[in-house]
Amino acid sequence: MDEKNFPYTSLCMVTEINDKGVASLKRLADLVGGKFQDKFNPVAPPYQFLKNQNCLLDRNDIRIFKWRTEPHKIKEGRNFVDSKICYDKNPIEILILENCADENDLRNKLLNGIKFQFSTIELLIVYRKSDFIYHGVICSAHDFKQSGDEQKLKAADLDLFEVAEQNFVRIEDKIFYNGFDLGKPLGISYAKNFSDFIKDKIISRAKLTTFKNQVSQKDFKIFCDFIKNFSTEDFYHEIANERNISIEDAKKFFYHFISTNEKYLQSEIFQDEIFENIIEHCPNLLEKFEEITAEKWHSDNQEKIDAANLKLAEIQKQTEDELKNFIELESEIKSHQKTLEEINSQIKQREDFAAEVENKIAQRIDAAKKNAADFICEMAFVNPNFGAVQTSKNIFYRAGKIVDVEEYEIEEIEDIAKEIGIEKNFAAYLVAAYVNKISLLLAGSNARDIADAFSVTLTGKTAAIFDCANVTSLEDLEIVRNSDDEIISVLNPFAPNFIAYLPELVNCGKFIFAIYPFVEDLKIEPRSFYNYFLPVFTELVIDKSPEQDFETCYLLTEEFKKEYILSKIPILAKERIRKLKNLSPLAENKKFVRLFADFPLAYVQGKEEDFMEKFKDDGEIINKIKEFLGTENV
Repeated sequence: MDEKNFPYTSLCMVTEINDKGVASLKRLADLVGGKFQDKFNPVAPPYQFLKNQNCLLDRNDIRIFKWRTEPHKIKEGRNFVDSKICYDKNPIEILILENCADENDLRNKLLNGIKFQFSTIELLIVYRKSDFIYHGVICSAHDFKQSGDEQKLKAADLDLFEVAEQNFVRIEDKIFYNGFDLGKPLGISYAKNFSDFIKDKIISRAKLTTFKNQVSQKDFKIFCDFIKNFSTEDFYHEIANERNISIEDAKKFFYHFISTNEKYLQSEIFQDEIFENIIEHCPNLLEKFEEITAEKWHSDNQEKIDAANLKLAEIQKQTEDELKNFIELESEIKSHQKTLEEINSQIKQREDFAAEVENKIAQRIDAAKKNAADFICEMAFVNPNFGAVQTSKNIFYRAGKIVDVEEYEIEEIEDIAKEIGIEKNFAAYLVAAYVNKISLLLAGSNARDIADAFSVTLTGKTAAIFDCANVTSLEDLEIVRNSDDEIISVLNPFAPNFIAYLPELVNCGKFIFAIYPFVEDLKIEPRSFYNYFLPVFTELVIDKSPEQDFETCYLLTEEFKKEYILSKIPILAKERIRKLKNLSPLAENKKFVRLFADFPLAYVQGKEEDFMEKFKDDGEIINKIKEFLGTENV
């Protein structure tokens, strides 16, 4: 029910909350198919800010919201935006710790404190494991405590995950995981390392009361101090149970302890009887210890330690400088690559423009061979049509090309039909659509040629080109609206990034031919599309491509247009066709009009069988349609 009432899902940030509890939400990204998209969903209304009633969040909180629009109850013509928080989905923000070497380094940085603020419920803190792979822990605000301007990790066990950079989505100045499921954890990252955990376990088990008859309080204190300084693993059975690891891993820790601490077994820090009593009364204690005589060893080797630490600091500083230099060089390379791509694009555009200019000059030379004097005069003032050049900011619109033809006022519709090379009734249908600005979808072969031939015959220019697939914003329609082209050929009309804005294109004051080569695909496109574009199948109305050797441009007078003007153009496609068929130029042959008006609309709506049953007595039309459909003729 929510999907129907609240059809859109977006990642939003709370930017402001008024005294009535109404929050203003900044729409950061949309959730489509369970994944975040770095661009807004083109089928959703283009709102950048939403409203949320009775908001319980804080400013700068980021959550998932479902939302919808509905007509405003007071302000007519405006929409009201309503939203609700989506509690079953939480966005996962990603924080990358630079200069973090491994899991131990990550743990130490979190325990010591880092500067950041929580804006989401879940936060994935990661470090770079390899080129495009990151390891990190998933946590929430409850796992940290505030210390000044830093957040310090409490002693908590966190799940460790591996994520790929391809799953990162960068939105403004933040990074998010593009879904909600991080998959199976690699394991558990312990905020407290095994060494400290084991030492605490041993001391807690070896209580003074256990050895009160064999060990003095002073000797027991020496023992506890000793335990605090060795680094090993505790009893593997107890570790396996309490730390949720396998017995095999616990045994590995046990044998590693023995192998690394065997050289300290002969230590005389305890009297033999004390050591024996401890083992006797604590049989689960590890049989061998690593004795750490830290003070004496440090005293003997302090100069070497200081020298090694100094050398290590130098190496770390050098590594950090080289890493910083590498990052800067990598960024510089990407910048140069982008500049190179732009330069190559500009060179290609200029080459295309030069070829077009060269072609135009060649055409003018060929046309002017009959009159050299006129040619010389014309070339002295030549001005190439720069309006048709495609630039990096306009890759979606190309103006029509002017054709050198003679102009006449039209007297008979047969003149246009003869000039284009099409049947009279189809020519009348095109003229009626042109006069009333009813947009058509030409589907099939020769569609571009029909649009160009019709445009040259009525305007003296080929049809302009508008490519929906390359449109980047709704404002790009202003170039179409302000152009001096009357007839536009629209390519890729079903492009997902633009199909929602086709009504805006239809209402731009131009006559539109949508061009699509494959008739079979039209059944899977939205049926509401055909309320804006009436389909015409070129295979049913023309057998070959129109001639391109134009000689005449026919001007439609106001008196001539009166025969083709409809008193009112209804919204529904069926009503448009019915009105067009009743115009006097088309009414005399309604049977033929069925081929390029009624049948295509029935086909895209999946009603071609009903259509053929209705007109089964018209053998000529039915045979032509069956031939088109590839079925057996009657």
